[in-house]
Amino acid sequence: MRNRAKFFYERGQYLKAITLLYEAILVKGIRILGLGGEQNYKNREYVKAFLDRRGDERWLKFRNLRNTCVHGSDPEANVRSATSSEDEFKKIFELGFEIFENLT
Repeated sequence: MRNRAKFFYERGQYLKAITLLYEAILVKGIRILGLGGEQNYKNREYVKAFLDRRGDERWLKFRNLRNTCVHGSDPEANVRSATSSEDEFKKIFELGFEIFENLT
């Protein structure tokens, strides 16, 4: 999924890319924590809560940007500029790749 996210990101298809990268992070988290069942809703929610509790600013920005894009919700302050600037969007999006690579 990470590679597919990168593929779509490089072609400017940001909605597909951010959705795939978010899913890749969750799946990797499930695998690292040894929860099994990557499609299991409870496992996915557990990983989301785990990442939220860590308080990593990169994760929170990336998650908020993803939620704004996918759900059309009002952007939180930490991603508001990314909704109107492609450069800012890319900066936050790149955080997702960092999170994926550094997730242990």
